[in-house]
Amino acid sequence: NGGTRYSAHLLHEVREYDGTVVFTREPEIVDTVDLDAKAVSTVKYAMKDVTENGSAARLFVNYPIIIGGKTGTAQVSANSTLPDNALFSGFAPYDNPQIVGSCILEAGEAGANASKVVASVFEQYFAE
Repeated sequence: NGGTRYSAHLLHEVREYDGTVVFTREPEIVDTVDLDAKAVSTVKYAMKDVTENGSAARLFVNYPIIIGGKTGTAQVSANSTLPDNALFSGFAPYDNPQIVGSCILEAGEAGANASKVVASVFEQYFAE
C-alpha cells in the first residue's frame, strides 16, 4: 500500500438473500509510514517474480490474475521428524492491489503448498 496501513478485516459486505447490500465496511487507515518508492517497487517486482519464476510459479502458470507473493518454509526443529511449516503471503492484482492473503500450514512441507490456499481465496474474491 505504499506505506498506508489499513485496519485488517474479514467482512467486506453483508447482503440480503436477494443480493441487496445492507452493510459495506469502509477502509480505515490506521497509520502511514514514509517509504522510498524505489524500494517499494523493487520488493513488489521481486514478489511478482516469485509467482512467475520462483518457488510458487508452478501454481500460478496460466493464472488469470497477476499477483505478487512470497513463500516461506519454517523448520519445526532440527531434531524433529515432523515436516516443516509452509507459509505464503500474496496480494492481487499486481498493478492495483485489492486483497492480501496469507496462509500458514503446519506441517505443510513447503511454502508453495500454502500458496494454493491463498490462490483459492483470490479466485473466490475475484469471481464476483
